[in-house]
Amino acid sequence: MPISRGSGGASGGALGFIDYNDTGSAFSVEADTWTTVTNNGAGAFTNKGYTVAGVPEVMDSVGRLDFQHLALGDGLLVRTDITVTPSVNGMSMEIRWNLGTTFPYSLSTSLGSLVDGAGVATQVVFLSYIYAGDANTADGLGELQFRSAEDCTVNNAGSAIQILKRGS
Repeated sequence: MPISRGSGGASGGALGFIDYNDTGSAFSVEADTWTTVTNNGAGAFTNKGYTVAGVPEVMDSVGRLDFQHLALGDGLLVRTDITVTPSVNGMSMEIRWNLGTTFPYSLSTSLGSLVDGAGVATQVVFLSYIYAGDANTADGLGELQFRSAEDCTVNNAGSAIQILKRGS
């Protein structure tokens, strides 16, 4: 059964954001293993004061994108802030969003390589644009995963999510 979604924005559309900060600690990532990145949204700097009318949340309690309050055609611009500590200098890394219900799919992005040295914690900030283009995406959740070429640790500071409501 499809999730009920809100209506589209005013004729000019609407913009807002929610900033979900995580309180979790760093977690280990084994080489060449996709690992889910969680976000509990309970951090001190979580800010839900600038969302769009009718959109109380766009992330669930474990950090998955939740499209239930969006209409088809609405989008999310997700800025995620993680810190990665590699075990080997020059370690390559990538992220992906797992989306879709009937036809699951992933949107993968290379994050490049860390070259500051093994054991050096490095902040990595990246943007992802995801839109609710059809029921396959809109009726599901979006799960963020991280993979690296070598063992490492990752700490998720959080995600600021720009809400882009389409105009009519």
